[in-house]
Amino acid sequence: TSNGNSIDNGIQLQLQRRLRSGLGGNVTYTLNNAIDDAPTGNATQNWQDLAAERAHSAGIRAQTLTVQLQYSTGVSARGGGLVSGWQGVLFRDWTVMPGVVVASGAPITIDASELALGGAPNGNIRVDYLGGPAYTEGRLNVAAFASPPTGTYGNLGRDALTGPMLFSTSLNALRTFRLADRKNLTFSVNVTNPINHPTVSTWNLNYSPANTQFGVPSNYSTMRQIAANVRFNF
Repeated sequence: TSNGNSIDNGIQLQLQRRLRSGLGGNVTYTLNNAIDDAPTGNATQNWQDLAAERAHSAGIRAQTLTVQLQYSTGVSARGGGLVSGWQGVLFRDWTVMPGVVVASGAPITIDASELALGGAPNGNIRVDYLGGPAYTEGRLNVAAFASPPTGTYGNLGRDALTGPMLFSTSLNALRTFRLADRKNLTFSVNVTNPINHPTVSTWNLNYSPANTQFGVPSNYSTMRQIAANVRFNF
């Protein structure tokens, strides 16, 4: 529709250690507040009351903390540059880069899985919020919501709640073996979710009295994945 409006305010703080004695790192914290009245992926509940659609922007997390570290062996004495013997063969010239991302839940909208006023042209309406805790035991509280009476709209706003928190880890490591005649061999390993921790990414958001899966996890983040690569440069 015309006259749509969106606003985004944010601040980002960064703490960086440049690579020294084999150790470097970066910590970034982002605080973001994005609001709009143009829903994406969700139908407008009442096209005659677009002001009721003004809410947090879908997909924008309010807080995000990112930590990236780098450790390179073989950089000065502290970095293991003086290691000799079989220990030197195994541990020198490696670069290891662990990472962690923690973020608050993204805004979510709960649909009532029915049509308003006998069949509104814009699709599903939202649920009624009955009060009490909206979350229980790491999921949505079924007892806190209900389908709105026939001929009415739900009182829960668009993107009024937040979904599961984001927690992800990564670990990358590489080493370059120098060969003769300007040739070298680089071996790298990229690991997603190295601790193999299951993290809920989405909940089932379609409410109906008959839907026993409402509020339970509907998807999880990727479990541990390992990819190894070998590159020969000449």
